[in-house]
Amino acid sequence: MAGIGRGFSADGKALLVWAAGELKLMDVDSHQVVWRRPSSGAEPDYADARFTPDGRHVIATMTSGGVRLWEYPSMAEYDIRCGNPAHVAFAGPARSLATIDPDGRVALWSLPPATQPATRPGRP
Repeated sequence: MAGIGRGFSADGKALLVWAAGELKLMDVDSHQVVWRRPSSGAEPDYADARFTPDGRHVIATMTSGGVRLWEYPSMAEYDIRCGNPAHVAFAGPARSLATIDPDGRVALWSLPPATQPATRPGRP
């Protein structure tokens, strides 16, 4: 199911909005869209998106199970390949990302740049 939502940056200057297959970053003062990222055919829609707790990155999960990561405010995209996670969470002061796949495997990722994770099998 596609996600619909919004969230403010830690500095309060930007609003992150996602719906109808598009992720947008809006300037709070001007109310203008300053960046947008439509979903692609391989990743049909955004399931969730948010700023990291430290406000330095935007992370989005896709309905297909993929994950996308951008640096804020430049919006430079990191290539993060973490399989097909069912859930994501931030660990510590937003320097690590934990993903859990449908089989229960947990992977920890260092942010940024996204590097190959250390994995641990999940519980049966």
